[in-house]
Amino acid sequence: MLSRIPKVHGIHFIALLMLVLSTSPMLLADARAASTEQETLRHLKQLRALPADASPDRLRQHNEAMDEAWKFYHGHRDEALPVLRRELAAEVHKP
Repeated sequence: MLSRIPKVHGIHFIALLMLVLSTSPMLLADARAASTEQETLRHLKQLRALPADASPDRLRQHNEAMDEAWKFYHGHRDEALPVLRRELAAEVHKP
């Protein structure tokens, strides 16, 4: 089985290793941005879920959730802002 795996020699191995190492941060950044987008959307969904007739206790919980959302947005500003802008634009353009 191992004989079917192509062998990479000397300089080719180093070039392959450098390619993998150079693209790893990009792949990690893409994964991080995707998870940040998902988390941003989760926070927005929570914030949109408050009913108009919420009880004082529910309002307190909602305010705590808003505080957590703002901390998240501030901590992930570069990734969260484009998502927030996109979602705001979509809300503004709703009929």
